[in-house]
Amino acid sequence: MVRTRASCLTALAAVGIVAAQVALEVRPVPAAHIRVPANALRTPEYGWLGIGIRDVGEDLSYDLSVKFGVLEGNGVLVAEALPDGPAEKVGLKSGDVIIQVGSQRVWEVKDLQRVVRHMAVGDEVTLAILRNGDRLSVPIRVARMPQDAADGLAAEPFGLIVRGFDAALAERLGLGRQGGIRVVVVERGSPAEQAGLQPGDLLLSVDGRDLVTASDYAAAFRKSVGSVTLRLLRSGNSLTVTLERPGLTPQQ
Repeated sequence: MVRTRASCLTALAAVGIVAAQVALEVRPVPAAHIRVPANALRTPEYGWLGIGIRDVGEDLSYDLSVKFGVLEGNGVLVAEALPDGPAEKVGLKSGDVIIQVGSQRVWEVKDLQRVVRHMAVGDEVTLAILRNGDRLSVPIRVARMPQDAADGLAAEPFGLIVRGFDAALAERLGLGRQGGIRVVVVERGSPAEQAGLQPGDLLLSVDGRDLVTASDYAAAFRKSVGSVTLRLLRSGNSLTVTLERPGLTPQQ
């Protein structure tokens, strides 16, 4: 059956970085206590292809099904091949649709993210892509994800992906610091969403450790023990969200 997903998920870091405009004006929500696996947080070396991606929309899904058959009506659309990245070097282009990585079929963005991240850096894999009515096989070598992008995934087990921003934006936002951390992805149904985090939230601290760069953010999560407390700024209001690990009693 052809799936007709029209929604797009901006993929950060997993297989590339797509610049996204994120709304900063959102409604405040109360703090919450959410449980995640005790061993969920780690900082692995991720595989990376250097592409910005999104899910195939309804119109393109229909076109692909007509040209290639029902099973090819889904995949991952290449929105951008980043300069000097592995994808650009092998000729991947905006508009290509990735349907398979090695022997693994990919139906949506999350599939591609999961497969590529857990590949060993330096491995060569063949991508099956659809382009202009043709099915092509493209060999590509997996690179190491840039550190700032990997740092932004430090709390991904909570369903949270962030991006650092520079001093200029921090000054415009009146933060009084040389940079900051902005939430760019909150996965649907994740602990982060249940806790009330939203794209556009500005993270100020993790467990009392002030955040200026993505490396600060990653280091704070690596050092966290037990519950993790985030202080954030939303529409000028300071809020606190606590993420609770299994086996711990939520704090009052």
